[in-house]
Amino acid sequence: MLSFKLINDSVSFQQYMNDVFWDFLNDFCQVYLNDILIYSKTQREHRQLLDHLREADLQVDIWKCKFNVEETVFLEVIVSEQDLHMNSIKVKVIVNWATSINLKKVQSFLRFINFYHCFIKNFLKLVKSFTQLTRKNTSFVWNKVCVQAFDDLKKQVNSISILRHFC
Repeated sequence: MLSFKLINDSVSFQQYMNDVFWDFLNDFCQVYLNDILIYSKTQREHRQLLDHLREADLQVDIWKCKFNVEETVFLEVIVSEQDLHMNSIKVKVIVNWATSINLKKVQSFLRFINFYHCFIKNFLKLVKSFTQLTRKNTSFVWNKVCVQAFDDLKKQVNSISILRHFC
């Protein structure tokens, strides 16, 4: 088992997990902190990775595991053998987001949508008017430019069917 101190230090824990899974990363495994995605082609590869987990004294919660699935959610993205999709629940949240009329709501929206920034074409251009509103010593004025950018951003998110990387 890892010490509790190490688990609370996410950078150290990620480095540890990368070291443990180094031989498998990008071949048939992805790891982000304590989320592990195994996409092995054979049971032998799968068993090899699970044995490696045991050798490293790492445990899995069997109730959180899914086996032999063609699609799963990994880091809030729906992953299948063919492609990546935005989580439809997240898309609905963004599309139905009420117009942001104060600083806290704009900041909240930016934090939420920023997760998908690499998958939204021209993301920085679209959020420019919002980020300008969040600057210190800037008066908050929700204008037509902000409304248009807000609507354009929501339309972009709603129109994304397959995720493509734009960063």
